[in-house]
Amino acid sequence: MAIFFILIMPAFFITAVMALRKFPLGILMGPALMILGFFVIFPLGLNELGKPAFGMAVEVGPMVMSFAFASFMLAVAYVHLRKLRVG
Repeated sequence: MAIFFILIMPAFFITAVMALRKFPLGILMGPALMILGFFVIFPLGLNELGKPAFGMAVEVGPMVMSFAFASFMLAVAYVHLRKLRVG
């Protein structure tokens, strides 16, 4: 999980700054990082469903929050991609 904080979190920050400054690369990389965020966070919610196999209780709160945040990131990426104009 350390790679998430070392590489991915700074990439979100750098991309956000680039997008706010209207750099084309920042605008294009925004949806890609949102999709990456979805694929990082969604398995955390799925992990809760595997807990009963190891005798642990399922915690609904973190599972719902993971699914909600992952869905939000996917929705933001979809809207951003729909608004991009080529040419």
